[in-house]
Amino acid sequence: MTRYFVLFFVLIWCSTGYAVPRMALTAGTPCAACHTNLQGGGIRTEIGWGASLYNGALTMEDMGMSDLEPETNVIGAGISAGVDIRFLSARLGRPVADISSGEVEAILPDRQFIPMQIQVHAAMDVTDWLTAYGSYNVDRSTFEGEICDPTYQGQACAEAALIFKPDSSLPSVRVGHIQPSIGVRHDDHTILIRGDAARPRQPIIPPNYAETGVELHYQPVYWMQANLGGFRSKNLSESIGDESVVGTNDIAGLGRLAFYPRIDELTNLTSWVGASFYTAADFYMLNNFIGVGWLDWGALFIESAHSWRGGQDYETENFMVGLEVTPKEWLVVHGRAERAITSTPTATKTDALVAGLKFYPVPFITLNPEYRIISTPEYTMGQITGQVHIFY
Repeated sequence: MTRYFVLFFVLIWCSTGYAVPRMALTAGTPCAACHTNLQGGGIRTEIGWGASLYNGALTMEDMGMSDLEPETNVIGAGISAGVDIRFLSARLGRPVADISSGEVEAILPDRQFIPMQIQVHAAMDVTDWLTAYGSYNVDRSTFEGEICDPTYQGQACAEAALIFKPDSSLPSVRVGHIQPSIGVRHDDHTILIRGDAARPRQPIIPPNYAETGVELHYQPVYWMQANLGGFRSKNLSESIGDESVVGTNDIAGLGRLAFYPRIDELTNLTSWVGASFYTAADFYMLNNFIGVGWLDWGALFIESAHSWRGGQDYETENFMVGLEVTPKEWLVVHGRAERAITSTPTATKTDALVAGLKFYPVPFITLNPEYRIISTPEYTMGQITGQVHIFY
């Protein structure tokens, strides 16, 4: 299985319904404004759901369907529900050299149309200071009777947590089976930041990664946020695949500090800058990120990730820069450039260039045509891909 295949394999079988960094930067609000999960992603708050209700080239009113317009995603008793469904059209695999004609010709793999995500979410406001939330990803084997059969080692099938927030001036506490707040939580898992160029079938931090633990979330002022957490390392140990580096019962620690300076009174600019450090036993991952947003118009974001495994002379250096522009609320033009290098001690490298659109024809539906180029030492391949995202 090649690097190229794996990049799309992640898309096909794993959930990608996470918070979009562009939205936080262009709106000048934290991810928690639109998602119950303080880290972003999963079930949407009424604010996040309401913003989606009116985001489309055609609204329900334009289509003469105002009577069918839902009022809220709350189904009763403080319980809200949601779903993310995605389909992908792409050529999966790698090009094959054909020399039957006497000249070398590249034969592209067949195009496929594949369901890539069916994820359900739920949340409940138990009290004014306690919220419960969770999600479950219906995998390819779910319909065959397997409740949890993850594609990747260290991948979780579900996430569930309680959020304690006794007072706005105090830290929030998130406890349960959760994803630590590592770097930026992107909505596209083909991004190489958490991957490993030498082991493309096994990302360092796999999609839907979660551990049992607790995390403090503290935002004393709007322009600063701090996270501190401790977790069991069961899934991290499985992902790395070497108990001499990280054992199943080792304790992982997470620290994250981010600043959100705003100068929108003069320039309509918002920004973020920060870093996170995730470590367990003889492993660590350091993420640095910076972003600048122009309110309602677009965002530029950069992230790097460095990981190290003690005793193995094994390091990764990943980097990405992305730009998204919103000429209309219902149309986003985006592109990104990435590089992933793994030293083992010999170096392996993967480069990627992606450009495309995110078009919202009606509320709760996104069409995402893209052109992708993947380059490795073995080959370079480009192709048109497409995604359809239905969410609620």
